[in-house]
Amino acid sequence: MKFSSCTSFKKGGASQSREQPSTHKLGQRNRLDSVDHSQLRALLRLVRSLTGFEAWPYRESTLRRRLELRLQATACESVGEYIRFIQRNPAEAFNFKENLLIHVTRFLRDRPVFTFLERRLLPLWLDDLVAQQRRTLRVWSVGCASGQEPFSLAMVLHRPASEKGLHPIILATDVSARILARGREAVYRREDLRPIPLRLREIFFTEEKSGLFRVSPFLRRMVVFRQHDLVQDEPPGTFDLIMCRNLLIFFRPEFQDQLLQKISAALTEGGFLILGRSERIPSGNGLQLLSARFQVYQKRPKEEKIERIKNKNALVAQVGG
Repeated sequence: MKFSSCTSFKKGGASQSREQPSTHKLGQRNRLDSVDHSQLRALLRLVRSLTGFEAWPYRESTLRRRLELRLQATACESVGEYIRFIQRNPAEAFNFKENLLIHVTRFLRDRPVFTFLERRLLPLWLDDLVAQQRRTLRVWSVGCASGQEPFSLAMVLHRPASEKGLHPIILATDVSARILARGREAVYRREDLRPIPLRLREIFFTEEKSGLFRVSPFLRRMVVFRQHDLVQDEPPGTFDLIMCRNLLIFFRPEFQDQLLQKISAALTEGGFLILGRSERIPSGNGLQLLSARFQVYQKRPKEEKIERIKNKNALVAQVGG
């Protein structure tokens, strides 16, 4: 759909805007500072009616920053003008939604977290699953973006799980259908693979004639991509491990608590949750902190399992997590 701009520019107006970016941005910030809740709610209701996406739970500071970018992109001078622009150009509502979703990701992001998972947590955890006569382990990568995190988990889990006779199933979810399509393609640039050690690249990726790198078929089969809205949808199942890093920080505190309740409900007893390093869980919610350094939590099991889990936790504590 072809967009019409909110403002008609005189000849030379665009170049003038580039010559004085700081003044323009200051003006945008001043206008946004004057936006009241009713204007913001009206905009978000319109976006929800067109896209089905509920944006209100996001922090207001995040909403205002992303709104500022869309005002600049559409040359709108006010939120009211932007609302009218969306009414004339409904596709802009999807641009607002995608702009709000911050898809910052890379392979093995925060590498020490994956090292802790591989070297300290997995040996104890996998032995426990084998003792339960389990054959699969279910993992949920929340807000997976273009797939680097779930494929990183697959690389870490593949060999140790196979050696124990376990089959990992990794559910990778995101609210954005567009970014999920990139994950499903499982094709990445050479620079995307830089964080991955060469030995793992040679095992898990194949270079194509185009110079891009495709995830190996056996690793690709471990990951299932699905669109899911953590705010509006129920959890997509129960999981032994949930990785939800650097997502909760973008939501208002009252909604963070609601989302944590959903995530906790999706954990099996004794299951593990890994958050971003700047994220914290309040006490009294059924999750026990195992590693303050890496923000690893465990769902408290039933009474008959507590002694066994305590022994496991003591071992985890010994490794300096």
